[in-house]
Amino acid sequence: IIGLGRIGTAVARRALPFGLHVVFYDPYKPDGYDKALGLTRAATLEELLRAADIVTVHVPLTSETRSMIDAAFLEQMRPGAILVNTARGPILESLACLEPALRSGRLRAVALDVLPVEPPGDTDPVIRAWKAGEPWIRHRLLLTPHAAFYSEEAFLEMRGRIRHHVEQRT
Repeated sequence: IIGLGRIGTAVARRALPFGLHVVFYDPYKPDGYDKALGLTRAATLEELLRAADIVTVHVPLTSETRSMIDAAFLEQMRPGAILVNTARGPILESLACLEPALRSGRLRAVALDVLPVEPPGDTDPVIRAWKAGEPWIRHRLLLTPHAAFYSEEAFLEMRGRIRHHVEQRT
C-alpha cells in the first residue's frame, strides 16, 4: 500500500483477515503505526515496489505524487505484479506508460477507477486496445468508474455528517 491515510488504512485492515502480508510505504506516518496495525513498513518506495505482488495507491494528488507512476516506477515493480490506482488519475503519468509493462508481462494486471485524463477519449491507444479486446490487454486491464461511495449506506452517512456539521455551527 502506498499511502496509509484513512483509505489506505481501511484497505490494510480489510486485507489482513485474508492472510495477506501487508507492506506499506508512507513517509509521513509516525514510527510505530505499522506495529499498532500489524503491518510491515517499507523504508523506501523502491523497497515496496520490489517486494509487492499487488501495489495499491492511496495518496493525495500533490506536486510530489503527480506522475509518480511512470515507466521508471513500473520497471521497479516485481515482475508479474498487479497495480491498482483508486486515488487520483494524474498520479499515473499516462495510460501509454502501462502498455510496455502489460505487453511484456512485467505487469500481470492493472485496475484503475481514475484516469490521467478524463474522459480518456477513443484516440488513446490503450483505451482502443482495451475496447477491442486485444490479446495483450484482454482481462488484464480493469476500468471502473470512481464511484465506490455510491450506495444507500454512503448517502445516509453523508446526510448524518452534514446534519452533525450544521448542528455544530448553530
